[in-house]
Amino acid sequence: MLSPWQDNIIAPSFPTLTKDIRTDVLVIGGGIAGILTAYFLHRNGIPCTLVEKDRICSHTTGNTTAKITFQHSLIFHKLIKDVGEHRAKMYYKANADALEMYKKMCRDIDCDFETKTNFVYSVSARKKLEKELEAANRLGVEMGFTESVPLPIDTVGAVYCKNQAQFNPLKFLYAIAEDLNIYENTFIRKVEGNTAYTQGNKIIADNIVFATHFPFVDRHGFYFMKMHQSRSYVIALDKAPDIDGMYIDESDKGLSFRNYGDLLFIGGSNHRTGKKSEGWEKLRAFGKENYPEFEEKYHWAAQDCMTLDSMPYIGQYSKKTARWYVATGFCKWGMSGAMVGVTLLRDIICGVGNSFAEVFTPQREMLKSSLALNSLETAVSFITPTTKRCSHLGCALKYNRHEHTWDCPCHGSMTEKFSLKHILGRVEELLGAPVKFADDCQAADAQVAALKMGECLVLENLRFYAEEEGKPRGEFATEEEKKAAKAVVKENQKEFVKKLASYADCYINDAFGTAHRAHASTALIADYFPNDKMFGYVMEG
Repeated sequence: MLSPWQDNIIAPSFPTLTKDIRTDVLVIGGGIAGILTAYFLHRNGIPCTLVEKDRICSHTTGNTTAKITFQHSLIFHKLIKDVGEHRAKMYYKANADALEMYKKMCRDIDCDFETKTNFVYSVSARKKLEKELEAANRLGVEMGFTESVPLPIDTVGAVYCKNQAQFNPLKFLYAIAEDLNIYENTFIRKVEGNTAYTQGNKIIADNIVFATHFPFVDRHGFYFMKMHQSRSYVIALDKAPDIDGMYIDESDKGLSFRNYGDLLFIGGSNHRTGKKSEGWEKLRAFGKENYPEFEEKYHWAAQDCMTLDSMPYIGQYSKKTARWYVATGFCKWGMSGAMVGVTLLRDIICGVGNSFAEVFTPQREMLKSSLALNSLETAVSFITPTTKRCSHLGCALKYNRHEHTWDCPCHGSMTEKFSLKHILGRVEELLGAPVKFADDCQAADAQVAALKMGECLVLENLRFYAEEEGKPRGEFATEEEKKAAKAVVKENQKEFVKKLASYADCYINDAFGTAHRAHASTALIADYFPNDKMFGYVMEG
């Protein structure tokens, strides 16, 4: 499940920390916020060390859609109403400055940087668009209105801002990371005072910047209450039409679009992490209906920290932690938000005044209705009876059937410890042949096509799909509803089994009889193979 940024690119490699060190500034986290922070501090002559638990840009930053804009959906009307015109204008100016900084930096970096118009459209709420246009005018934002957009969607109009941008974030970040002092595969297990502890070493720093997507020290800041996690999904269609712009629905239930080369990104299916979602299914259905001649080349997912008031937390980590700093909660706008964050943190660490500090301080007023909702969600997670809990706060993990992970609704961690991928090595030993892995048993065409003679392919557990057992999942108010849901699952089984059968030329099943487990992959799949292409004693007679 790679994004286009992660495919066909050679990532720089950095060593693992193997000794105790001292540094002026320690940056924890090797995504866009962490790398930019280290870059700007380095340029200001401040000794800085960055540590990343895996490889740089391997998580959230590698899964962005990489749009750089100050038009964060219908943000301006909301901010004027919630925090006042002054703070709303400061928010706009900070993000406009961030956009200009990218334009300046990307002149000398080969990162597929393009200037584009950004559109926020609506399928039903024209009044919202008109209010946003009015708010933008009050703030001095150059914004226009159009009656239609070049998308296969019926809209009531869109507001737009010209001269926004898009780029390849990994090309950009790998370029600026070359001269930085970075340690990869270096996990920080705890931070106390001015000391960070890895598995075997410690780092003493005058200043510590937490750029870890989610701030992990809970006893300070209470970020698990001040943010929630939102998951979203993206597919990329190959050789699809050029829509000449970046587009997003003002509704969280809608879709977003942008091009990258010959690819068309379609994003959506937003949901609170740990809740149910349509995932890639919704996007693929839209693509099949509206772009049927174009094939999916990539699919991936992104996760974002959502704050109580739709503005990032940038500044001192908490009142009790002097010289600890944080940049988090970019609310799906991490490209501009990260640049705002790092320029602000650079000024704070360098002792330079910054007029935007008051807007983004993590210590600002947090008595919002969403605080009560986050607190309730956390409390419910604590008391939910389950044996599967996160190692962070002990919240109840929820199964994500799209990505085959167990997700934490409290702080958004995802664990794959229940995945079949962990047995691949042992399976190779037993079979004496190379074993490949497909993370979605219904989207493994590329892995099947790439198999060489003698290689094997493990499909992620089929029972993650309701079609495998043929039973509907969830709660139903009446028996009639349950009966109707079961009928839908039974009908969907046909396509489910047909897809499984398409991967192979013959079918072998001698593991157990279908009388024991009459699932789609055992009882129904035989219907899609000729009699001379089926083997195994359970098929006899």
